[in-house]
Amino acid sequence: MALFNLMQKLLPVPSLKEFYRDLFPIESRFYLAVWIENQPWEFMNPMEPSIAGIASSLLSKLVEEAESFSRRCTDKSLASMLCHQAHTINARYQSEPLNFLELMIKIIQKEKKHVLEQGKQLPPSIQEKQNDLEFITNLTEVRSNVRRVQTMRIELKQICEELKRTQDFTVLQSGHPNDTFLNKLEQESIPEKALQEGLHCLIQKVVQDVGALLSFVVRKIHLWKRQQQLSGNGAPFDDNLLSIQEWCESLVDIIFQMNQEILLVCSDAQIDPFPGLTEKLESMLHTVITSTFLVHKQPPQVLKTQARFDTGVRFLLGLKLLGMCQKLTTVKAMVITEMQARNLGTPGQVLNESTGEILNNISSLENNTSTKTCCATFKNPKLQKIKRSDRKGSESVTEEKFAVLFSTEITLSINNKKYQLQALSLPIVVIVHGSQDNNAAATILWDNAFSEVDRIPFVVPDRVPWHQMCETLNMKFMAEVQTSRRLIKEHFFFLAQKIFGESSTNLEDFENRCVSWSQFNKEVLPGRGFTFWQWFDGVLDLTKEFLKSYWSEGLIIGFISKTYVYHLLSSKTEGTFLLRFSDSEIGGITIAYIGKQTDDGPLQILNIQPFATKDLKIRSLGDRIRDIKLLQHLYPNQPKDVVFQKYYSKEQNRKDGYINSKIVTTVEGVAVQSPQPSEQQNPQICSLEMRQNPTILSMPFAPVRNPSPAVSPGVSPHIQDISTNLMQCPSYSLHTNVYRSSDQPIDSPIIMRQPPSMNPQVNYTISPTEAQVFSSPHRYPVQQPQLQAQVPVLHMDLTNELLDLGYPTDQEILNLIAQESPLPGPQHTDIVEDFLAMQE
Repeated sequence: MALFNLMQKLLPVPSLKEFYRDLFPIESRFYLAVWIENQPWEFMNPMEPSIAGIASSLLSKLVEEAESFSRRCTDKSLASMLCHQAHTINARYQSEPLNFLELMIKIIQKEKKHVLEQGKQLPPSIQEKQNDLEFITNLTEVRSNVRRVQTMRIELKQICEELKRTQDFTVLQSGHPNDTFLNKLEQESIPEKALQEGLHCLIQKVVQDVGALLSFVVRKIHLWKRQQQLSGNGAPFDDNLLSIQEWCESLVDIIFQMNQEILLVCSDAQIDPFPGLTEKLESMLHTVITSTFLVHKQPPQVLKTQARFDTGVRFLLGLKLLGMCQKLTTVKAMVITEMQARNLGTPGQVLNESTGEILNNISSLENNTSTKTCCATFKNPKLQKIKRSDRKGSESVTEEKFAVLFSTEITLSINNKKYQLQALSLPIVVIVHGSQDNNAAATILWDNAFSEVDRIPFVVPDRVPWHQMCETLNMKFMAEVQTSRRLIKEHFFFLAQKIFGESSTNLEDFENRCVSWSQFNKEVLPGRGFTFWQWFDGVLDLTKEFLKSYWSEGLIIGFISKTYVYHLLSSKTEGTFLLRFSDSEIGGITIAYIGKQTDDGPLQILNIQPFATKDLKIRSLGDRIRDIKLLQHLYPNQPKDVVFQKYYSKEQNRKDGYINSKIVTTVEGVAVQSPQPSEQQNPQICSLEMRQNPTILSMPFAPVRNPSPAVSPGVSPHIQDISTNLMQCPSYSLHTNVYRSSDQPIDSPIIMRQPPSMNPQVNYTISPTEAQVFSSPHRYPVQQPQLQAQVPVLHMDLTNELLDLGYPTDQEILNLIAQESPLPGPQHTDIVEDFLAMQE
């Protein structure tokens, strides 16, 4: 239906109706398009006598298709109309089916001509379909010629036998043939010689045509393998092999029949009039048998040792040939190196099986008549170990390619010959640790994208045109994220600037450039500590895990530079923002917006520190955008609460006696309101708000039950010094439930160390209702702590001045927390350990 779809896109409905006027009913052309475009109209010659029968059959088939559609159609008037149109066409051309054939050829050719006249190219799918239809037509013709060979051979044999009887009778009567008899015999043998010459020519033509058909099928198999490889990068792939299998089975039948006919002709003639022809047929048989042993389920192309995987092979001729085999056919799998793969089929070469050891590497070919397949499935094989070869130059282990070789042997009883079957998997990279996965994936991506059909294993160019790289990146991005939104030229422009390390402002500067493998994943980007692929792959992971819907709906611009951000936002109002992938970090998304750094400062474009995977696990992007009040409109002018409303989390009341807690994103200079006392359900519960850098604070805090700690008599924890370092924006505000002693005065002040952004000459005081109280035994030497801190207070960057006053070090504080503030389960210890790891 692809051709008619093109016509619909090129012509409005009135013009489309006019196009088909007096040719063919447009309703039938639309609803029967699939059947119409699957027939080999253009490859049938109306001048050939045998075509009339085929045309008549196609005319009847048109009526059958219309009636079949009508039975499925729920619109009765439409069903009735299609049936009427089909019967009208049948009545018009029933007596002259060749005219019907000429009509259909005219329609298809007129449609193609119009598409080309509009400057459009016929899609590859249409051209490929045309090639398939031509093959089917030629295959039908060859089958017909095989039947003609059989008929001519039988007829020639009868003529020869009749001439021999006549000659024997004449010789028997006269005793010896005279000149008159010999002349007469020679005249009578002329038809025999003509028939014999015609038979010999037809046999040679059939063998030649079989060779052409075989070449087409082998090319189709190679293209299927190539599409299978491209599917590893996300290209669409139709893995249906049924048509190719049927074609191969037909070719095997023809080869067997022709081989038999040649043997019978040679036996009748008592000489071999076709020297070398039987060897040619045997070579064709060998080619079609060995070419149809395929890896239909590829092993993982990045394969980790000690990891189990699935794989399998398929033998397209199994249903036809395995019945002729003398024993059960087993298949063995083994890992081979790139060099061993190149030497496959070379005489005298013996494969070294010590390259790798695979557990569960034996399976059997089994026929399944219901699915018409013959497959060997390997259940849970595991690569136990791998032996690496010497690497070339600066090649790393993640650039070394291996493959899985599947091999078996069959012996056909029909000719008692053995055939070695081998199928090579796509290249694989073997890793031993997850940290190698990223670079291994780069090797596979490059190989899948830029290898050629039927190449020498596993040769791939070192440099490729930039436009091919763009197609590959787009294909990979869409497949990994599972989105229909493509990358556009502005994205590719930014990616080109990044991979080439140039700040050109002209898109055409990159169009004719080539990008190398080194630029892709060996050389670190200027001013960064990672390669282009490592950065791009980080964006992939982030987007497919957290940002798929945002990207698919066009809410994320994504791949743009800060310069282009300025171009987009410079003319917008305050609070306008956009989302872009971080240029400086792996797997980060940042918010660029129009705002002020200070209340009286000028408007400028600001970039919030990127949010990475660990951040979005804590709080979604939509909730973060809601938190930041400075953000008002998504570029160009969409109100954020309208665009992101469905991404906002809904707060639910807890039913377990606890008060809900949450983390709120803030930007420096924006206050976060704490709950009012009237909103608190328990007067003994106060709220903690702590500002922290997102890269420091990355774990949620949970409330715990009130342990009702007692305050030692005579000790007043009214004044307590607490040090904290308020980091620069962006920052978090952490709201959580904490418990304090009921003996602690509500208005007790807490002296807090001022952050760098505040006046260093002023001490800021807040009440315990606004901060967590922690009693340090270093500051108040008592036997028991005055209060038990229910949530750890992370003191950071204690200055020498505070240490001189007797404050504990960071490590000492953490130790005190662990000793004096036990929380249920492992959560408390995990928080301390995470903090220590981040401090390192």
